[in-house]
Amino acid sequence: MKKAILLFLILFLFCFGFALAQGETLIPNPIPHQNFEELVNAVLDWILNIALVLMPLLLVWGGVTFITATGDPSKVKQAQNIILFTIIGFAVVLLSKSLIGILQKLIVSPSG
Repeated sequence: MKKAILLFLILFLFCFGFALAQGETLIPNPIPHQNFEELVNAVLDWILNIALVLMPLLLVWGGVTFITATGDPSKVKQAQNIILFTIIGFAVVLLSKSLIGILQKLIVSPSG
């Protein structure tokens, strides 16, 4: 019985599936950007906005960890790492658009 149902479904899909695809179907572009460069810039802007929100929070978290370390060297080191990596990460995000421009100039051939 299961084989008969499976055979019927396979035949139904092959017989009628192609008939449904005869008309011209237009799938709208779900991405509002026209080219890859605009898409990359939009993603970088989104990442920058997220970084602008997270950076102060992480700096405060690192500061609170540093204050509450009470002389424990591992907690002091952890707080220093939080602050250091937050600043490095934010610098990378700020320089991302410049890095993309530099990489684009390196990849594009001089002949155009």
